[in-house]
Amino acid sequence: ALLVSDATFLPDNSLLLLERGYNWSSGFITQLRQLEFKGKRTVSEKILLRIASGIHNYEGISLWQDRHGLYFISLISDNNFLPAVSTELIEFKLSQSK
Repeated sequence: ALLVSDATFLPDNSLLLLERGYNWSSGFITQLRQLEFKGKRTVSEKILLRIASGIHNYEGISLWQDRHGLYFISLISDNNFLPAVSTELIEFKLSQSK
């Protein structure tokens, strides 16, 4: 089962959930899921990304915009003070939808 570890609203007011889970054979699993709402109801749900992230336990998400108006999502996985595990930051550029 995947559990929400963080969330942020996208420019179109949909909600982007960062979810994670653990599987004993492959390690951590990371998923980005987008929810769109109309009033109090969820009207659309899309899985944008699902990866077996192994030892990386992504737990933080950030939405930011560069000087050209492009939006990016950043995910972070810290090392939990374990010397054999690196802290990792990955970024994705959001595509422009018309």
